[in-house]
Amino acid sequence: MPTLQHWMNALTTPRHVTIESSQELLASVQEKQAQRNARLQAKGRPPALRKGPLAVVPKFDPSRTVPIKPIELLHRLGVITTPVIPNLADISSWWAYIRYLWAFELPDGTPDDRLRLSDAALGIDVHQKRLMSDQIGVGMAALVMESHFDALEAADVAVALNEQVLPVELTEATSPDYLFWNDQRTAYYVVECKGTRSSRNTALEQLRRGTEQVPSLRFTDGRQPPTALVIGTRLTGNGTEVLIIDPPPDEEEPKGVTKLGSNEWAISDSKEFQRVTGMVSELKILGYAAADQAVEAIVRRRWPQMAEAWPTWTRRTVERENMFGEFSGVQQTLPFLDDVRVEVFQGIGQRVLSAHLEHDDEKVRAEREVLLDLIQDHNPDQVQQFRFRSTENTDGVGVRSVSSDGTILELRFSES
Repeated sequence: MPTLQHWMNALTTPRHVTIESSQELLASVQEKQAQRNARLQAKGRPPALRKGPLAVVPKFDPSRTVPIKPIELLHRLGVITTPVIPNLADISSWWAYIRYLWAFELPDGTPDDRLRLSDAALGIDVHQKRLMSDQIGVGMAALVMESHFDALEAADVAVALNEQVLPVELTEATSPDYLFWNDQRTAYYVVECKGTRSSRNTALEQLRRGTEQVPSLRFTDGRQPPTALVIGTRLTGNGTEVLIIDPPPDEEEPKGVTKLGSNEWAISDSKEFQRVTGMVSELKILGYAAADQAVEAIVRRRWPQMAEAWPTWTRRTVERENMFGEFSGVQQTLPFLDDVRVEVFQGIGQRVLSAHLEHDDEKVRAEREVLLDLIQDHNPDQVQQFRFRSTENTDGVGVRSVSSDGTILELRFSES
C-alpha cells in the first residue's frame, strides 16, 4: 500500500513526456487519410471533408522530451472542465482530477523516468479507460498549450459560438473542442483534443479523425483566423507521448455568412467574439474557485433570461495564505478505501479575484503578472519549461500548484 509520501511523490516528481510533430507523423496521418478515402470510394461515396494539407509545428520537429508533473496536469484539467454555470455539474471541476490522483505510476528514481499509468489505472474496465483517455487528453492538451504556446486561457468552442451556458460534457466517444489564446490576444488556436491508451496506430487514426472534426473559424472583418491544431495523447504503462498536427485553414474566405456547415463558422465581429470567449474563460476560472456570486452577476448581465432558473445556493468558501499570497476558494475532504484522506482546496488569488469583480481586464492582466513574477522567483529552473506554473510542497504532506491565471490547486494527505 502506498505511503503518504508515495502519494506526494507520484504527483510532484517530474516525469518525461515526448511531444512530436514531425514529417514522419504527418506522412502516417496522410496515409490514414488515403486509406479512409479508398474505403469511401469503394462504397461509392465522396472523400471525407477535412482541413487542408497538414503541417508540422516546428518547435516539435524533431520530437522533444519535456518534464511534466501530474499535479500540474490535473490542475489544468480541473480548470478547463469547469462548466460555465455552477450546478451539480461543477463536480466535474474537481472529480476530474480526484479520480486520477492514483492514475500515475510512482517515480522510479531514474533520470529518464517517463510518465506512466499505474497498474490500477491499467486494470480498469474498457468504458472507464475511454473516459480516462479523453479527460487526460484534454488536460494534457491544455498543459501543452499553456506551456509551449503561451495560451493560458480557454473556452469551449460550442459554448462560445452558440452562447450556450451549459456544460460541455466529455463522452466515451468524443472530446470537446477548445479555443485557446495568449494573454495579449494576438494568437488564437482551435484545438481538437484526443486521447487513447491503445497502440500508436489507434492514436494515428484519432489524428486522422481530428482533421475532419476540428472546427474551422474564419473572421470576415480581416482578423487572422485561429490556428487549428489536433493534439492527441497516448498513455501506456511504458510512457506517454503527445502527437500534434497543424491542419492549415482553407484559402478561400467566405463573405456574408455566419454558419457554413456543421463544423464551420464565419465570424463577422471579431471584437464581440473576443468578448464572449473571454467571458467564458472568466466564468470557468471563477467557477473553479467557487466564486458563485461573481459568476451569477456575469451570467445575469449576458443571459438575463436565465435569472429565474439560477440556483438559490452558493458554495461556502474559505481563505488560505501561502508564499504566493491570499487565496479564496472551496475545500473538500475525501476519504479513500486505503485509509488515506485527501483534503482538496481549489481557489483563486484574492487580488486577481478583486480585479475580476471590478470587470477590469487590464487590472486582471496586471495582477496575473505580479503572480507570475512570484512563481518565477520561487522556481527559476522550472520556468524554462513551464512559464506559468509553480508546484511547491505545503506544510505537512501535500502538494500545491499555482497558475498565473490566478487559480490554485492544493492537496493534503493524511491517514484516516
